[in-house]
Amino acid sequence: MFFLKWLSRSEYGKFSNWIQSLRIAKAKKLLTEENDLSSNQVAKLCGYCDRQYFQRIFQQKEGMTPAQWVATTRQNQAPLPEE
Repeated sequence: MFFLKWLSRSEYGKFSNWIQSLRIAKAKKLLTEENDLSSNQVAKLCGYCDRQYFQRIFQQKEGMTPAQWVATTRQNQAPLPEE
């Protein structure tokens, strides 16, 4: 009971929002660490049956599609050139 009260007062507001945040965090981890997974595979591993729904939710939460997020993340993590 205490957890649900805390959750309703937190940034998530609803239990479903909290679950979505956990799923998106897992998706970002998989997209970062597993280069060979497709968007469909990531969606299924994070509990989404529909890849399009996963992409829509990801874009709502992150402001970009999973593919755009991967490209941005990889660009920001590019190694510095050797001198």
